[in-house]
Amino acid sequence: MQCCYTVGVGYFRGFVPPSGWRTRTGRGKERAEPREGLLRTPMGSTDENTDAEAEEDKPIPELPDFLTGKRFFLYGKFPQNERRLLMRYIVAFNGMVEDYMSDKVQFVITSEGWHDSFEDALMENGNLSFVKPTWIFSINDRQKMLPYQPYTVVP
Repeated sequence: MQCCYTVGVGYFRGFVPPSGWRTRTGRGKERAEPREGLLRTPMGSTDENTDAEAEEDKPIPELPDFLTGKRFFLYGKFPQNERRLLMRYIVAFNGMVEDYMSDKVQFVITSEGWHDSFEDALMENGNLSFVKPTWIFSINDRQKMLPYQPYTVVP
């Protein structure tokens, strides 16, 4: 039903009043008004919003800091989405992901197994450990720090 209604001061073409409104004709135009006794709530104000706002007051839980002080370098190619998850977990657990291999790196994470360049890296930095991604995923799954030794990559 295409018609014109005036609501308050405005004039809207194609406005169809909600079921709680009644229409009256006057001076050749139809007017839509709320039925008597019905209260209009301001736009955007609903009980649902009030409930959601009450839930937002809860404090956000602290993330565990299992990897504080540890620096990582992700080496090689990883299966789809795995690199993104590794970075997410390392950062969430307060570790650092380095963009380049440097003296600061303590752990090299690789899913490709041992590579000849790892020996050169060990010559420059004897404190390096080469680990599988499953170490980080296991820390996330168990929500506690785990020793890296069972997850090391060896030649």
